[in-house]
Amino acid sequence: MIRLKCYSVRPLILCVVFVIVLLIGLPIGVSIGQEITGTPPETLIPTSVPLPTETAAILPSDLPLPTATLTDVPLHIYTETPVPTDTSMPLETPVEPTAEIPPVATLLPTPMSSPMVLLAEDAENETSLWTTSGTWARANEVAHQGTSVWSDSPGSVYAPSTVSVLSLAQPLVLPSNAYIQLQYWQYLALGVGDSTQVQLSLDNVNWTPIATEAAVRNLAWTVKTVNLSGYGGQTLWLRFVLSADADPATVDDGWRLDDILVKAEPLPVMLRAGLNEAESDDPALWLTEGSWQAVMVPVYSGSTAWTVMPQAETAVALMLNA
Repeated sequence: MIRLKCYSVRPLILCVVFVIVLLIGLPIGVSIGQEITGTPPETLIPTSVPLPTETAAILPSDLPLPTATLTDVPLHIYTETPVPTDTSMPLETPVEPTAEIPPVATLLPTPMSSPMVLLAEDAENETSLWTTSGTWARANEVAHQGTSVWSDSPGSVYAPSTVSVLSLAQPLVLPSNAYIQLQYWQYLALGVGDSTQVQLSLDNVNWTPIATEAAVRNLAWTVKTVNLSGYGGQTLWLRFVLSADADPATVDDGWRLDDILVKAEPLPVMLRAGLNEAESDDPALWLTEGSWQAVMVPVYSGSTAWTVMPQAETAVALMLNA
């Protein structure tokens, strides 16, 4: 308890000042003391400022949660449709056996390395080498060699207005870069207006004559040669054709063929420099038509000479076969 004694005015004034200072300093001291002691000071809020009204904060947890409505959604389950299985067949894919294809003959030109014979027909045996039309046939008549020939009219004369054809059944494949020769022996008796032709074709449709005889009567076996080198490397068809006109007065014995040969040898062909005495006497080097033949006497030199006996209606030659 504070006791104040005032004895005069001045002292009274001093007392009042002291009291005022005391009143003012006491809160300050208390505040300082509170800060020192760690007690939080009281917040002085001016009375003139309205304090905000405390509003309760709405926490998320206080909000009502939406209720999820679960709707049953039909699930589409894709199921593979089973493929019907043929129980009569094995499950494994069978491997079909490969059909065996027969080889097909390919006609290609043959490269030449040595002489070769492409066709040799002596008419002595039945063969599938040929096809015929008209009256062509094999016949047992006077032949160049052997006992059989091909004849357009065996045993008789050919008929008027006739076209008879003897054709190779298969074509010849000629080598390239080669000397190729067709050789055949023939016996001809043709009337006026009648003819024979040897024809070639590259397609068995269009034909080209390479040898022609017309109104020829040569009653001896003679040889014909035709150079086929220009057809080298190609496939060639060959046929023999007799054609007769309509005059029955001019028909004759017709056409006989024997020893048909197609041969080839590689190029270049070596030319013969000449003939010596032995070669001139060698029958293998010569082609003898008609009655040409080698005789032992008389001779000029060596051991052999060549002679011919003329015959009616013949034209024959002795030719070097080289």
